Amino acid sequence: MLVVLLVALAGYFGPWAWHPSVALRYSADDLAEFVKFMPVVRSGQVSITRELFYLPIWLASIGLALWLGQFARSRWMRWLAGLPVVYASMWPMPMYPFILDAYRSPEFSLSFWVSVLAAALCVIALAFGSRLPDRAAATAWIAIGLAGASAAPLHFVRLQPALDALHGWTMSIGWGIVAVVIGFLTVAVAGAWQWRQASAGSET
Repeated sequence: MLVVLLVALAGYFGPWAWHPSVALRYSADDLAEFVKFMPVVRSGQVSITRELFYLPIWLASIGLALWLGQFARSRWMRWLAGLPVVYASMWPMPMYPFILDAYRSPEFSLSFWVSVLAAALCVIALAFGSRLPDRAAATAWIAIGLAGASAAPLHFVRLQPALDALHGWTMSIGWGIVAVVIGFLTVAVAGAWQWRQASAGSET
């Protein structure tokens, strides 16, 4: 589980849209900002919720925190490894000075508050993950996996024709989105297997 969550996290920063020019290769992190300036998005021709491109890093962070909460052997190791995970969950927050009023900004408030929620869930998972019943943990893994593998990638599929038209080039699928889909699907499958094991154990 740890490895595939790290794969999904790496995929967030990897190229989703590939172009021969390095400057025109977009990660999910890039797309969340770039779409704001696309004419077809600004005009409403293509309906895009840019914050959905942040979903993989939010979900991967929560998943990593849950894994550490469940399986880290010592408390200090859990929190030492958990600090960068909490930081990752807040990555989509705007930089200074925009963060000063991001909580009320029409442009940044959604990403700000979801980042706050993701960070809070990470802290809760780190603190109480070991107390989570097996079925509840399995349900969380399935939800994280299915949401991570579908929401942002499907949003990218909707956006891709507009990206191609804007650049005058058919953008190839980059390894980043592949890593995100495979990583999160594996999380969902592992969660389903854990649910089955927990159900079988409760029946015996």
